[in-house]
This record gives sequence, structure tokens and C-alpha cells, in this order.
Amino acid sequence: MRDRSMNAIELTTWGDWASRFPRTKVLSLQTGYVASYGGHAYASYFRTDQLMFNVIKRTDRPRRFKNKELLAVVYAGRQARAYAVRDVCGAAGHDGVVLERLGDLRIRLTCVDEGKSLRVETADGGEALPVAYMFWFALSAMQPDVPLFTP
Repeated sequence: MRDRSMNAIELTTWGDWASRFPRTKVLSLQTGYVASYGGHAYASYFRTDQLMFNVIKRTDRPRRFKNKELLAVVYAGRQARAYAVRDVCGAAGHDGVVLERLGDLRIRLTCVDEGKSLRVETADGGEALPVAYMFWFALSAMQPDVPLFTP
């Protein structure tokens, strides 16, 4: 049984979300603060592999990914596995889907947003699973024992 204290999360585009959940309500951009909501505040940071601060490496795993490689850590009960988005999308069949077993669950990982993100759910019932998106440097420092998906 999965840990109900963890919520599922999905990293997706507004277009994908709105097409699946057309009755979604959006909060107003009229927040009372002067802010630019039309751009990406960290765009320049994501264009390089440099980090803003030093990170202590807590694993002896070979450095397979760049620092800012995006991974989805999927949790099924007490089991966890990290999936590099590019590995899953590269290994997926023509329909963009990878089926896996994690703990007692069969899970489905679906490439979305042109291979920039994943949708993770149970393969049998389509129930969303707890997912933590993080960069390789963060996974290596904070959860070094989480096994990695190998395509």
C-alpha cells in the first residue's frame, strides 16, 4: 500500500493540463505585487550545468548525468526508483510509454511535453503516484541510495 502522506505531482504544460482537466480554475495574476509572470525567472540558470552553490557528493556512483539532468523519483510504498526523463522517453515505445514494476505495483511512465516530463501512474488503475522531480546533483546529495532506472 502506498504512503498516503505523499501527494502525486506532475510537471506538465498548461496546454496538456487544460486538455485533460478543462474545468480547472486558475488563480488571478492580479496579486497586488509588481512581478513578471510572463517569463521564467531561472532561465539563465537552467541554460548551464553550473550550480549556484557547492554540493557535497554523497555517492560513489559513476557520474552518468549532468548536474541539472531532470529525474523523477517515483515512490510506491517503501520502494523508490529514479527515472531520468530522457532515459524513459528514449526507451519508450512508439506510444511514449514505459511499463515497470516498482515494489508491488505495475507502473506506467508516459512521456509528455515533447519529452521534457513524465506522467507517472499505476498501470492497472491509472492512479497517480507520488513523484519528486529533482536534478541529478540533488538526488546524489540527498538520496544517494535510490536506485536508477536503466533503459
